[in-house]
Amino acid sequence: MVRRIRFAPLLLLALGLPYHAAAQQAYPARPIRVVLPQAPGAGIDLVVRRMSDDLMPRLGQPLLVENRAGGNSVPGADACAKAAPDGHTLCALNVDALAINSFLFAKLPYDPVKDFRPISSLFTILGGILARGSLPVNNIRELQALAVAKPGSLNVGTLGPNTINDLSRQWLADHWKTSLASIPYKGGPPILAALAAGEIDMTYQGVYVALGLAKANKVKVLAVSGTKRLPQFPDAPTLLEIGANDLPSARAWWGVVTQSAVSDAIVRRLNTEIVRLYREPAFLEFLASQVTEGNAGTPEQFEAIIGDTREKVGQLFKRYNIEKQ
Repeated sequence: MVRRIRFAPLLLLALGLPYHAAAQQAYPARPIRVVLPQAPGAGIDLVVRRMSDDLMPRLGQPLLVENRAGGNSVPGADACAKAAPDGHTLCALNVDALAINSFLFAKLPYDPVKDFRPISSLFTILGGILARGSLPVNNIRELQALAVAKPGSLNVGTLGPNTINDLSRQWLADHWKTSLASIPYKGGPPILAALAAGEIDMTYQGVYVALGLAKANKVKVLAVSGTKRLPQFPDAPTLLEIGANDLPSARAWWGVVTQSAVSDAIVRRLNTEIVRLYREPAFLEFLASQVTEGNAGTPEQFEAIIGDTREKVGQLFKRYNIEKQ
């Protein structure tokens, strides 16, 4: 037994392969946990699960999605930050966890900058400015005119004070030089249900969740994010077309990070496989079906996206004199 233990590293060295390098080549050695701060069945959940399934044969181990919804993504991000830094726990995190929470909360159990290491950006949820079907407007300009004519009369479904879609409410009211009321809800599905029921006038949501309701004329899609108009809603202009490309909710990106102490070799391996997947036509077709734009890239590119978003979010919090909770 003792001779075998001593012989293994000697044999590897004789072959010109350092023992620690051989250990790294064994990665992943067991199933990989993917922490996702979203509820099961949500659109984000579907995309991350499809990605995890498609990465399994490439990595040789299953990727198991662990849903930890709620709390502005704080519980999920914290659980991931405190996991062992061996590459077997990944974090599918969004703009809230990696940018907004730094400005929203006075105390966080995790450090968005120091605790994580970017692997790759993943995708951006194509969202839109949605209105209830019975609202007497047919396009975004008519919505703006109504908001200006009756300041404070239109209410917006949000996730609560100073969340990303509430920041968008404040930004849009400022942009239109009017006021918009906020009605908080605990999650996107309740917001959409309230919009369809006519309980609120407008909101900003991922377009994919509104497809069925739009077909039933219960919801109107008046403007969309992304670089071009969507084939599902050809009459809805992009935010860029209406001069609202800086709307905070347009930055609804998701990416994958891991613990800051994870090795370069593991990060490179994961990045390579993710980028390859996001370039495959079948996967791109799936993303399009979810009204989602893939944007996988290098760790450095994702780090730049996070940094740019933090800077702009910080400016918004200062602009609107928002104090930390």
